[in-house]
Amino acid sequence: MTIAKVDLAALTPRLIPVALTGMLICGSWAVAQDPFGEPVQPASVAPAARAAAAKQPTKPTAPATADKQPIPSLEQLLARTLTGHPRIVAARSKVQLAEAELKMTRFEVAREQIELWNNWSWATHVFEEADALYRSKAAPAGPAIEAQAKLAALEAEIRQLLADSAESPSGTVATEPRSPVHRIPQGPMAEKIREALAKPVELDFLEEPLAYVVDYFKDRVTMGEMLVDIECGQENVVTLSLPEVPLVAAIQAIEDACPEVRFVVREYGIFVTTKGSPVDLESISAVDFWLETAGKTEKVQPKR
Repeated sequence: MTIAKVDLAALTPRLIPVALTGMLICGSWAVAQDPFGEPVQPASVAPAARAAAAKQPTKPTAPATADKQPIPSLEQLLARTLTGHPRIVAARSKVQLAEAELKMTRFEVAREQIELWNNWSWATHVFEEADALYRSKAAPAGPAIEAQAKLAALEAEIRQLLADSAESPSGTVATEPRSPVHRIPQGPMAEKIREALAKPVELDFLEEPLAYVVDYFKDRVTMGEMLVDIECGQENVVTLSLPEVPLVAAIQAIEDACPEVRFVVREYGIFVTTKGSPVDLESISAVDFWLETAGKTEKVQPKR
């Protein structure tokens, strides 16, 4: 096999232009590339290409979650939130504070009632001794009357506490009127009241305030204290004319003329109050006291 020899000197003038043309084409293609190797589109083509790219849908990405624990069942959700929810924790704290306050209040009330009962017990003992000395004529009636007044005040306070503490089944304080107390006052003060109710008085009043009538009785009879409720004394006036009658009869006549007025017997004397008031409901009236304690020959017939 024979290889022909080519004369390069003769071809050189023709190859040089072809090589230069290739180099220019390759250089222009390289310049048309961007730094990241993507081809630069002509200005006329770029807007259309961008619009088409914008119309292409993008693939949604799942939100990043720090806690990928599964959602629990409803029972598990309630079991956790009903014990550890911030609002429930705050409410539980309020309940604990209220329970602590309730315990402290009960302790204070119990201490007060123990002190009150001890005072009543001691006052009962003092009155019994003073009353025994008076009945045996070993001492005057003054100490017994004073001891009886203190004892009556303590008993009234205890009864008031019992009435205020009575609750209905619904938990609210009962509003029904309290039943009358049938205990009749005893002792030296009761004897003085009974004697005073038998003393004669004369009535001749024309629209006089009830307080003035009570002062008139106090000037003519002696019986411990004779007090009148302020509102009752101002709202009621007496127009009555009677000859000389026992005080109990005069009281009965005033109650008949003024149906809202009540004369009741207390441990310290007579108190004039309004019908249906707490003092009236728990006390015996002066007329009933007379009927229960006086002798048959001294009784007057009540009109009620």
